[in-house]
Amino acid sequence: NYTLENLVIRLLFTQSNICQYLCCFEAYNYFLHQFIEQQFNQNIMKPKVSIIMGSTSDLPVMEKAAALLNEFEIPFEINALSAHRTPREVEVFASNARTNGIQVIIAAAGMAAHLPGVIASMTTIPVIGVPINASLDGMDALLAIVQMPPGIPVATVGINSSLNAAILAVQMMAVGDEKLQLKLIQYKEDLKKKIVEANEQLSKVNYAFKKIGRAHV
Repeated sequence: NYTLENLVIRLLFTQSNICQYLCCFEAYNYFLHQFIEQQFNQNIMKPKVSIIMGSTSDLPVMEKAAALLNEFEIPFEINALSAHRTPREVEVFASNARTNGIQVIIAAAGMAAHLPGVIASMTTIPVIGVPINASLDGMDALLAIVQMPPGIPVATVGINSSLNAAILAVQMMAVGDEKLQLKLIQYKEDLKKKIVEANEQLSKVNYAFKKIGRAHV
């Protein structure tokens, strides 16, 4: 037989267990949500492109590449490595690039410019070389990067053309990424608009012997 006192105690005990259970359940859901969000953010921000330069003095040239990747919201990293001064670090980077999630490497170097080729020899990840104008108007670096032996290609852009290197990297990645492909299409359309706007501005410039009309095609 349950007395009123026993019933009250039993009810309070049951409610206490339920409250404890609910508190534990809410805490579990909270920490599970935090863990999933943390893993999601880590995967999103994990670098997909690696910008490597032979010296920090190359940064003013390579900033355009970084700015474009940032514009396309592609996670990237920037490091300084030297094929001659830090060969062991270059080997460690190149050997582990794929397992670290890197999809494209942009390597910049001047003068002897061995960095892009050395990296390319140690990985199957596409390497884009950027010759830096450090001497001889950059021609020494251009030839050093572009003249690779068979089997070890480096996709070489123009001297100091880090912007084109970044665009090429985006195009490589967009092959299997529809969302990125759409961003590229919009980027190219914006380039067309800039030319149209430039022609509109030029049409307003007046000279006595200037013929008004469209450019000959």
